[in-house]
Amino acid sequence: MKTKLFLLSLLLWISAYSQAQSQFNCYTIAAGKNATATGNVMLAHNEDDHGKNYLNIHKTKAGKSKYYKLKNGGKFSSAVTQLPALWIEMPGQEFADVFINDAGVMIVSNACPSREDKPELTDGGIGWMLRQITGRHATSARDAVLLAGKLINRFGYASSGRTYTFADQHDIWVMSVVNGKHWIAQRVPDDEIMIIANYYTIQQVNLKDSLNFMGSPDLISYAEKRGWYHPDKDGAFNFRSVYGKPESLAHIGNIARQWQGIKLLSEKSYPVQEKFPFSFKPKHKLTLSDLMRVLENHYEGNEFDDSRYYRCGNPHDGGINSICSDINQFSIVTEFRNDIPHDMGSLCHIAFRRPCIQPYVPFFTGVDAFPDNFSYIPVSKSLSNHFNKAPYESPDSIHLFPLYVTYAKEVDASYATRIDAIRSQKLKRENAYKKRTEIFIDTYRELKKTDPAKASNLLNTYTPNILDEIRKGMKRQLMNN
Repeated sequence: MKTKLFLLSLLLWISAYSQAQSQFNCYTIAAGKNATATGNVMLAHNEDDHGKNYLNIHKTKAGKSKYYKLKNGGKFSSAVTQLPALWIEMPGQEFADVFINDAGVMIVSNACPSREDKPELTDGGIGWMLRQITGRHATSARDAVLLAGKLINRFGYASSGRTYTFADQHDIWVMSVVNGKHWIAQRVPDDEIMIIANYYTIQQVNLKDSLNFMGSPDLISYAEKRGWYHPDKDGAFNFRSVYGKPESLAHIGNIARQWQGIKLLSEKSYPVQEKFPFSFKPKHKLTLSDLMRVLENHYEGNEFDDSRYYRCGNPHDGGINSICSDINQFSIVTEFRNDIPHDMGSLCHIAFRRPCIQPYVPFFTGVDAFPDNFSYIPVSKSLSNHFNKAPYESPDSIHLFPLYVTYAKEVDASYATRIDAIRSQKLKRENAYKKRTEIFIDTYRELKKTDPAKASNLLNTYTPNILDEIRKGMKRQLMNN
């Protein structure tokens, strides 16, 4: 009875908080190496952004130490050489990009609004450039936290709040930043997984445990000074409750997505009204497919499914935003494998626009470049032009991303009648790509010994060939409908 009443209350909150929903973008799953079937760290992320967007994919080159000019006027110089990195860019967006550098460090983020209303900022603070700097210079997930913390301590964070996830072959660190100069980071246990929607997930804090926590030394005393935390009355300090924006913590769009991911992956069942843990043990050792199936989920089969298994329309138009939603721009799952040649980089799998209808395509971050038709402008000009939103073009443009957007709209128009066939074909392709990739890894390993140049060329053309197959398939389907 209590659960039903709680669910009714949540559904009534939808209209009350609909205006705030635009803040709640992205979804992340992080799995420690001992929580996966292969023994490798895995990081999965849906990038959600409003409006018409381009998705640019660049491979940056190694560079000398860099002088950075921040958007709001601040300046930062790094004495460390820039690392090559795969940069998945959303031009015009303040906080959307993903980086995976050649040291094997990956960076994703989720908007997590804070209650801070008097932020301390120096030289205008830092925002989007934080990921650019850490993505080009960090040599490990822990190093990324230290560098990001240094930047926040110096400039202050120029946005309400955000949670960054930094992963490498060994560790995953979750770093929650607050508007201004306060932050906290926690390491994900090796045998557990964690999920982030769009509210802070770090709860208990122990800065004396430097192996698992880093953060601002005055995190608790500042909260006491602001009147947000009273030790005698509130008990143990809980970062999530103390620093999180109440509307974000109570929002159905966060609670439902968090609960659904935990429901699908956790060994323990949690009622929807319960306060979920920072991380949890999985019901079984997780595979790439397990994470992919969560990222493409629309609450099928439970009370949050507004489409009633698509009988009431497509699942992206519901009042409660689902994990795979109308604003999803791309979905990525990375496995930090230690059994492939180092120069192949990390093995990623990406689905453009909607993961529920697009197969996850494998690609290696060790490539020298990504296909030209996934870059609106050359990488050399992208940094200076990042905040200039690209003019949106037709699906027949050179840039391929508009074709994925058009195809998603076409499928949404008749989702219920088409999704079974599309899903079946999607899963067949994903399984075929996995087998194909393992054969390719063996071929590359052997060819590298005898003809490195030919091996490099194969690496650079592997993913473009698959993408070309998909492009042709989408074109055929659009012409036949």
